[in-house]
Amino acid sequence: MIVRENYTVYRPRVLRERAGRCPECNNNNIEKSFFFAIFSLSRPVSPLKEFEEDALAWEEKLNRINALFDVWIDVQRRWVYLEGIFSGSADIQTLLPMETSRFTSISSEFLTLMKKVSKSPLVLDVLNIQGVQRSLERLADLLGKIQKALGEYLERERSSFPRFYFVGDEDLLEIIGNSKNIPRLQKHFKKMFAGVASIVLNEENTLVTGLSSKEGEEMVFSTPVSIAENPKINEWLTLVEKEMRVTLAKRLASAVAESAPFKQGTINQQEYMAWTDRYQSQIVVLAAQISWSEDVEAALQTMEKAGPDASSQPLEAVLQSVEQTLNVLADSVLQEQPPLRRKKLEHLITEFVHKRDVTRSLLKSGVKGPRDFQWLSQMRFYFDPRQPEVLRQLSIHMANARFSYGFEYLGVQDKLVQTPLTDRCYLTMTQALEARLGGSPFGPAGTGKTESVKALGHQLGRFVLVFNCDETFDFQAMGRIFVGLCQVGAWGCFDEFNRLEERMLSAVSQQIQMIQETLRSREGGKGTDQPLSVELIGKQVRVNPDMAIFITMNPGYAGRSNLPDNLKKLFRSLAMTSPDRQLIAQVMLFSQGFRTAEKLASKIVPFFKLCNEQLSNQSHYDFGLRALKSVLVSAGNIKRDRIQRIRDELREKGEGAIEENSIAEHLPEQEASLIFCLSYSLASTAWKGRLQKLYECTTMPLLKEKSSRVPKQTEIGPHRGRSEFPKRACRDWRKQKQKIVDSKDSRKGFIGPQQGRFPQIEELLAKYVLEQRAAQRPVMTELL
Repeated sequence: MIVRENYTVYRPRVLRERAGRCPECNNNNIEKSFFFAIFSLSRPVSPLKEFEEDALAWEEKLNRINALFDVWIDVQRRWVYLEGIFSGSADIQTLLPMETSRFTSISSEFLTLMKKVSKSPLVLDVLNIQGVQRSLERLADLLGKIQKALGEYLERERSSFPRFYFVGDEDLLEIIGNSKNIPRLQKHFKKMFAGVASIVLNEENTLVTGLSSKEGEEMVFSTPVSIAENPKINEWLTLVEKEMRVTLAKRLASAVAESAPFKQGTINQQEYMAWTDRYQSQIVVLAAQISWSEDVEAALQTMEKAGPDASSQPLEAVLQSVEQTLNVLADSVLQEQPPLRRKKLEHLITEFVHKRDVTRSLLKSGVKGPRDFQWLSQMRFYFDPRQPEVLRQLSIHMANARFSYGFEYLGVQDKLVQTPLTDRCYLTMTQALEARLGGSPFGPAGTGKTESVKALGHQLGRFVLVFNCDETFDFQAMGRIFVGLCQVGAWGCFDEFNRLEERMLSAVSQQIQMIQETLRSREGGKGTDQPLSVELIGKQVRVNPDMAIFITMNPGYAGRSNLPDNLKKLFRSLAMTSPDRQLIAQVMLFSQGFRTAEKLASKIVPFFKLCNEQLSNQSHYDFGLRALKSVLVSAGNIKRDRIQRIRDELREKGEGAIEENSIAEHLPEQEASLIFCLSYSLASTAWKGRLQKLYECTTMPLLKEKSSRVPKQTEIGPHRGRSEFPKRACRDWRKQKQKIVDSKDSRKGFIGPQQGRFPQIEELLAKYVLEQRAAQRPVMTELL
């Protein structure tokens, strides 16, 4: 009787299943097939013999249904993918006429079959359609052949413009299918170029006149690229890539020539600002690096000629020039500046602080000549305008390694603060590149492994791509990435490389070894123009000698694979354990206009360390480098906002107030006393008399006034709009709103329980900003 009960439950459910619900149908059928298989294998008992034939018949039907669903789902998935390609673009139909014709025929047959199914969508009726299984299997085979032909076509397109290797199939098809609709392609350029957000076109969209970064910086080409004369997208993109490099090289030559007067005597602030405005951020920093390298080299040569007892006065003059430039930049960054110029000034300050520290180190070490290792181990930039090929005029030296600058446009990306740790990383990685090996920084999270590789690539003008490795990477995916890196000459940084499975690591090591052996094969005839090639994923691939492969690892994480020995020997390792937080804070404070940066950095870093050790454990607390950076940037914004009210004699007091407002206002009340005790122990003079002023003074009285009425109006807060909303809750509510507004620059989200009414909070802040704007009051529009 138990079997009969199960039988009566299963029979009507199978008959009533709809064929369109394939995944659900498949799961149900597997379950039912399993039941009937057990039934058929069980020992027949006389009361159950009457069901034996029915059970076998149902088992056979369900097996047929499972097989039908498997092939049906496969056909439907392939058809949906290809239908979007061939039906959505006339260009694809023109480029692939044979495949388009085949797909049209297959699509017609598939839709005819679907019409039959729609007339009677019951599963058993579909099963009885004549030849349905064979028809679907044939359609799956034909669709597979079209997909293979499409893949071969995309591979040919990628070979014609290798940067297409860094774009997915769907995106590449959209690029090819809209090759004449340039505005629609703008979103894809950032995937193919390091610092390019869009290309600049003329009014008729027939000429590419330049490139634009996401920060709004533009670089106008020396010679515009004509789309009309080069209608194929791979052709004009190749010309855009070439013109990008040539234009950058020409702009650098001009910037270096115009920067010569800044070496002579006092720097005119207005002229210096005008010079930075004329050139891209990348060019301005390069010109400064070239100028410093030439000055130090000339000073050391003068000292060498004077003999072992020579005075260090020439090198001291270089240090004085660097400090003078830093003072000009620090004064400029405190003034009202356009966002783009401010980013340039911050980059220059970061660079000149490093140059100042290196120059001091050279003086302290008693370096007397240009061949001293203390000087040779630094990254040096040499510009030779006599070189006829503009792309070879700038070379970068570090120890015995030498590289030509890549002239990849980088935009206005954040600049990494250089510390002794990053300098050691640069030296190790450049030596690895000189030996045609890869680089492998390893260490705990947050020590700057990946950022150091990216920063080194930017120093050398390379296109750096970061790939986050996980278990989904397969051999073909890695092979395709390597093909793209080899042909473009880009750098690939594989983050958390040891997350790959061990079998993958073994296979990848063979590919990397073949690439490195190909690069080393040129060592004997270095500088020749004979192209290099290597066999990857079954085809010959041209190898650009500028390409490089880096991996980063965190050995402390659980579940990581061990690198095989044949892979370890292909990379030069470097331990990165702890960044120099104090130096990083000092440079960032200096770039924000704090003239007492060294003094403040010696207090803010221990302050963060004590907070991390002594404050309670909260999910939203973060006292790492990222939090430190956001606080210092916010402090710079506050200082610039208040600079007009801070008198020269109260400058030090003003900076203390900024520390108070930047850090203390965002802590819970129960920890306010602890945080101020920590602050007082580190900087008692800066905090004296202000330990009880946490929320006494505010710059937004209007928000406080409006916030007290908000819980009733918007039904948010602890009592959600009740008329008896307590006064204390109102005060807490005002404080919370004030905290949100004050912390908007360093925190970008809300953390709290479900039903926390976060959309209403955002709506309140947006209304406040709009009201402030209508009243012509200054307000940070980022709140919107």
